Amino acid sequence: MSETSNNNGKKPTSLGGKIMRVLSGYEIAIISMLLLLLLTLFCTLEQVESGLYWTLKKYFSPEAVVVQPFFGGKDFPLFLPGGYWVCVVFTINLVLGGLIRARKGLKHIPVFVSHMCMVFIMVAGAVGYHQSKEAVIQVEVGKEGDFAQNLYVESIEVFEVVEGSKTKPTVINSDLLSALREDPEASRKFLLPDEFPFDLEVSGYYTSAQLSNDLSKAGMMPVVDGVFLQQTKSNPLEELNIGGCYLKVTDKSSGESRLLILNEMAKSYVTLTFGEKIYGFQMVREIWDLPFTLHLNDSIGEFFPNTTRPKRYESDIKIIDEEGNGQDFHIEMNEPLRHKDLTIYQTNWDDSTGTVVSGFTVKKNPSDQWPKIAIYISAVALAVHFLVKLTAFITNSLGGKRREH
Repeated sequence: MSETSNNNGKKPTSLGGKIMRVLSGYEIAIISMLLLLLLTLFCTLEQVESGLYWTLKKYFSPEAVVVQPFFGGKDFPLFLPGGYWVCVVFTINLVLGGLIRARKGLKHIPVFVSHMCMVFIMVAGAVGYHQSKEAVIQVEVGKEGDFAQNLYVESIEVFEVVEGSKTKPTVINSDLLSALREDPEASRKFLLPDEFPFDLEVSGYYTSAQLSNDLSKAGMMPVVDGVFLQQTKSNPLEELNIGGCYLKVTDKSSGESRLLILNEMAKSYVTLTFGEKIYGFQMVREIWDLPFTLHLNDSIGEFFPNTTRPKRYESDIKIIDEEGNGQDFHIEMNEPLRHKDLTIYQTNWDDSTGTVVSGFTVKKNPSDQWPKIAIYISAVALAVHFLVKLTAFITNSLGGKRREH
């Protein structure tokens, strides 16, 4: 294949042509693949200590422009571009390479199609990153649930308490809290709707923390009612970490402030009284209100002998839509249920308390099937290309033999 960008073999002379040649060149493709290899390697090593969820965020989120690996308990003396942006550059390279550098003609169409399928897979990854949503719902046999909880990120709920019960909360979600994570000096103010007589300021947000009354270790951390929030070592299994933060509640009219500590471990919410109304504040795993109700009719589980490794989980469930219409389904481990635009996986099962509880992961990803489609199309295209080449080879071989005779 020629390394020129036009049909007569001349190298581009304009600045735009030179830029296009560099962006579509093999050099960019090779560098991108090497960088992705290094990023994946360091990400895999680091997630053993730091957990998969936040490590992937560190290496492959759009916010990660430059990444310094953490290896062997210390920062590794190497700076790499963020994986998300490496993929963006690689995708541009694939598109331009297919349009500019690839050989043209009918016989090269299958190769071009398989090439663009790679682009489609990269786009599917980006769409999945930005648009996918995943949470877990736990249901007892004979009962039902209509919301799922994210196992990895926390949110703060603010609500009025009426007759001892929570009303519908206003939620400060994980995206709004992410900039505060693990930075004791960072804070952010949140102006609440007029229905609330106060505004909030969040600080000291840790994804792994505990309440401590050992004031000798408090340092610069604020002490509230004889306790302070102490950061603890993160568990690599992010769902086992307990988050916490400080919450300053400021009266809109008087400007007076009160400081609270929210901790995910707390069994109940913290309350404050403003006038004659009571308001609650709670840090919880982020909640996703599902567009249906899941009723668990029956569920069975089986483990390999003398282990906790699951051998079989399966459940009979009923999906009840918002109109009250129900439909029965059977779901098993490794055989997910696809219902409208959602995928439901059977992920855990427990009967240790004497009550059977079945856990389901609910995932919404608009690009879920795109990579599979791209792989099928690419396989067909490459098969056609192989047959064309094989036919040409056989034809040329037979023609050469005829000429010899």
